[in-house]
Amino acid sequence: MSRRGTLARPAPPEDAPSIQRCAVHLLSGSHLSDGLAVVIQRGDRSEIRVTELSSPGTLLTALFGHNIMQYRLAFQDGRILRAELTGTAWGPTGRRLCTFHAI
Repeated sequence: MSRRGTLARPAPPEDAPSIQRCAVHLLSGSHLSDGLAVVIQRGDRSEIRVTELSSPGTLLTALFGHNIMQYRLAFQDGRILRAELTGTAWGPTGRRLCTFHAI
């Protein structure tokens, strides 16, 4: 219960997106880039949006130059996901935004 004039903050939903550092690797283990990831749960699927890439050109060369669609994402909390790159665009800050789906 809140006092008059004080707003109570609702608890964040259980499936609120988490933001953390991640590294993007080829499935062979070769490091491509580091970035900032937002993990969004959509039912039983995970969508991962990676921004602030340290080497966006390296990742785009793998995608467009070598047609590599599957990557390994290693998160700061120790999780490792195999993911498919499903989209890339310019983000609102003018930096590259890559969207992955866990597979």
